[in-house]
Amino acid sequence: MMSLAEEGAYRRLLDFCWINGWVPADAQKVARLIGKGCSVEIAKTVLEMFVADENDESKMIHDRLEVERAKQKSNSNARRKASAARWNKESEYTEASGKQAKSKTNANAMQMDMQNVSSSIASSTSVVSEEKPPPPKSENQEEYLLRKQFEFPHLDVQKVFKKYIKDCQNRRIEPKRPFFDSWLENEFEPLTEPTDTTASDMPTVDEVIKNREQHRQNRTFAAEVTL
Repeated sequence: MMSLAEEGAYRRLLDFCWINGWVPADAQKVARLIGKGCSVEIAKTVLEMFVADENDESKMIHDRLEVERAKQKSNSNARRKASAARWNKESEYTEASGKQAKSKTNANAMQMDMQNVSSSIASSTSVVSEEKPPPPKSENQEEYLLRKQFEFPHLDVQKVFKKYIKDCQNRRIEPKRPFFDSWLENEFEPLTEPTDTTASDMPTVDEVIKNREQHRQNRTFAAEVTL
């Protein structure tokens, strides 16, 4: 049974393995990676919970995490296919009803003009009418993407948006925010994807600490903006 310190070190190492896909097999590197004054003895203990990578002996992986990673990828692909099928159907409906929607818009505009005339006449005869509030200020693309980044802090919204725009161009459909909202809800790619890199590509301890501090500041800033 692990001690409290070993359990905490194990949890931190699991998080790192989930984000990066592997952890170093060297106990000293693992101790520095875990931080918080972790000793080499504790690092050796938690490394026993991992298995060696068949392709690289300098790396360790976790069997359960690999199962969950494969399951998540399968679910993501299934949802992406379902979303693509739904968007294709909506695109066909939009194209078929385009002229009808345009005619309806013109009719609504004429109706609004008549209502404005009636409102002016009513005002001249001392009939008090309730003033309608001004329409909300439209949100530009930069503000919209920034708001979405706060809503989905685990995703690189700018990168996902570019991929969505390219997909719309390939299928020759008009990009729309409701469709992109649905895309984000079905996107499971993390900010830092697991990679098949060599041991020399492993981030240094200083880089890991810097990234963690930056993520913490981003979460704090997002919480303050939401409040």
